[in-house]
Amino acid sequence: MDFSITVPLTLLLLVTSSLKLVLIKFLDKNEFNFVPIQTLIVFFSESICLVIYFYSKKPIEPVIDEPQVQVQPQAHYEPLNGPQDESLHEFQDDSLRTSLPSIFALSLIDILASVCVYHSIIHINLSEYQLVKTSIILFTLFYSIIIMGKIINTYEIIGGLIITTGLFIVVYFSPTHDYLWLVIFAQCLVAFQLVYEEFIIKNNSIEPLLLIGLEGVFGTCVILIYLTINAFSETSREHYFSESIHVINNKPDLIPIIALISLLTMIDCVIGITITTKFSSFYRVIVDIFKLVLINVISVVFGLEVNVNREFIVSFNLIILGIIVFNLRT
Repeated sequence: MDFSITVPLTLLLLVTSSLKLVLIKFLDKNEFNFVPIQTLIVFFSESICLVIYFYSKKPIEPVIDEPQVQVQPQAHYEPLNGPQDESLHEFQDDSLRTSLPSIFALSLIDILASVCVYHSIIHINLSEYQLVKTSIILFTLFYSIIIMGKIINTYEIIGGLIITTGLFIVVYFSPTHDYLWLVIFAQCLVAFQLVYEEFIIKNNSIEPLLLIGLEGVFGTCVILIYLTINAFSETSREHYFSESIHVINNKPDLIPIIALISLLTMIDCVIGITITTKFSSFYRVIVDIFKLVLINVISVVFGLEVNVNREFIVSFNLIILGIIVFNLRT
C-alpha cells in the first residue's frame, strides 16, 4: 500500500466527511430538515463528478518541437491516460451500456439509504449516529465475501462479534432505538452500493468519476420528478420546495452552509471512489470508522449534543476494541 497516497487521502476524507455531517446537523437545528431537498443536494453534488470527468477528457493540443513525433492513426491521446487504442474504447463503451441498469439501480439504493439517514439524523445525536454507522463494516465484509470473493480470517470474525455486541448495547438502551435501526438498515444498503461499485469498476473497466457522476444524474432526475409531483399535489402535507425556500428567505445565512455541504459531498465522492479504486471498498469503510472520535470532538466545538452516558461509553469502547481486533492479521 502506497502510504504517500493513503495518509493524505485518509486524513482529508476524515475531515471533510465529519465536517459535512456536523453541518447537516447544524441545518437541522436551524429548521432546514427537508429530507428530499437534502437528498437532492447530495445527488446534485455527485452529478458534478460527471462534469469533472468530461472536462478531464477534453483533448489537449500537444506542443511538439522539431522533429515532430508521428502518432499511429489507430490511437488517440487522452490527457490523463496518454495514447489509447480504439478497441479499448469500444470495450469500455460496451461495458458502460451493459452496466447502465446496474448504475441506475445503485442510484435508487443510494436514494433510499440517504432518505433513511437524513430522516434518522433529525431525531438522534451525531455521536449515536456515528456509533451505529460502524455496522457498515459488518455488511461490507459480508458483501465483499459474496461479491468480491474476499477470504475472511479469524481476527475479522472475532472483531465482528465484538462490534456486534457494542452495537446491540447502544441500540437496546437508546430511547431512539427505532431510528438507530433505520441507520443500520441504511448502512446495509450503503455497504452493498460500495462493494458493487468496486465490482463494476474492476470488472467492467468503467472509470470511477463516470460511475459516480451517472449515479448522481440518475438520482437527481428521480428526486426532481418526486419533488415536482409533490409541488403540484393537493394531498401532500408538506411542499418541500416552497417550505425550504421560505426557511432560506428567513435565514439567508444558511445558503453558504448548504453550498459548503454540496462542495464537501463532491470532494467526498472523488476521494471515496479514489480509495475504492486504488485500494478497496473495505479499506474505505475502515477509514470511515475513525470518524467516531472526530465526530465527537467537532460536535463539542459546534455546541451540538454529545452522548456520554454509561451504555454509550461501554459500546464505544467495545466497538473500538472490535475494530482493532478486526484489523489484526494472522
